[in-house]
Amino acid sequence: MQVSTIPHLLVMTLLLTAWGAAPAHAGLVAPVYPGAVAPPLEVSEQMQPYQQVFFTRNTIDQVVAFYRTRLGEMEPWRHPQAQRGYHYITGKGPIREKASLIPYELGVFVSAPRLKEGHDQPQPAQPGAPGVTPEIEGADQRCFFNDFFLPLRNMVGLLEHRDWQQFNAICQRYHHLTWSMFAMTEERDQHGRSMRMDQVLVRDYRPSGQPPASEAADLDPEKMGARMQALMMAGRRDEARALAEQMAAQAQRQNHGPGMRLEGGKVADDWDDWVALLEQIDQHAYRTQILIHRDPSTWPRQ
Repeated sequence: MQVSTIPHLLVMTLLLTAWGAAPAHAGLVAPVYPGAVAPPLEVSEQMQPYQQVFFTRNTIDQVVAFYRTRLGEMEPWRHPQAQRGYHYITGKGPIREKASLIPYELGVFVSAPRLKEGHDQPQPAQPGAPGVTPEIEGADQRCFFNDFFLPLRNMVGLLEHRDWQQFNAICQRYHHLTWSMFAMTEERDQHGRSMRMDQVLVRDYRPSGQPPASEAADLDPEKMGARMQALMMAGRRDEARALAEQMAAQAQRQNHGPGMRLEGGKVADDWDDWVALLEQIDQHAYRTQILIHRDPSTWPRQ
């Protein structure tokens, strides 16, 4: 599979990987969880003097156990986004002129997605259940409706040699991506909105033999149509058909995202390429978020 070779994405990936083992971060009110990484864009510029956010691939239970042995009992915390959370309060923030920017309770706040019971067990669609047709019986429902697995789901429905058993095996390996957390990047989508690392990787995905993202973005539909017509008039039908398939693939990506491509007049089998992309996305997937406040003595003067 060819994932974007754009230099800035390579640099970004190196930086994300380089977070690795977090340093001691002197000035925080609590120790940093071993191996946690500190994504640079998770805290606003206004709040950076007051707190730091970390991510880890370990479970929230592992993180809470670490802090309990070093700080004491962590209390359940109601996360504003209804995630599972715990906190340990080390003190109260002083009241200052810009109190709205300064947290009142200081400490460690740990959160993770609130998962349904049995989320780690296969959940095949049962025959006769509402909405379950014979075509999707047995498909693991943990991944069936998630965009990460939509291309594989499409290929099962369109390619004779792809089936739900193969789909379910990939789901079992990567179903945690459906609820994992990903760091924000400096990349922007076509509407100017900030993108997470997983969104960047999906955007820049190209199956083997396809043009990289930078080239595909430069393909003008009108120019491609004129070129295809010229090839047809010159009797170069194979080249014209290949160009038509390239146009169709581009339109498919724009309208429905990646995952269904024509090749030689048939749906292409990009299964292995997409699974390789899921493996790359998994390298940037985190299970638990940790917010630690900075010691008030380090705060800027108001």
